[in-house]
Amino acid sequence: MGWLIKTVQDSQSNLTVSGAVCSEPAHLKGRNIKNVIQADLNCNGMCIVVTLK
Repeated sequence: MGWLIKTVQDSQSNLTVSGAVCSEPAHLKGRNIKNVIQADLNCNGMCIVVTLK
């Protein structure tokens, strides 16, 4: 997820994301991905990726 957060936060990126929030891990639940820093991303368990269409 680090690459996604970095891309969303990059002012040079053409990617527009609105209202995307974390669902896991618990300490990030509900937090807008634009406000997550790399130091918050420390996965110790299984990672589940959900793709929304």
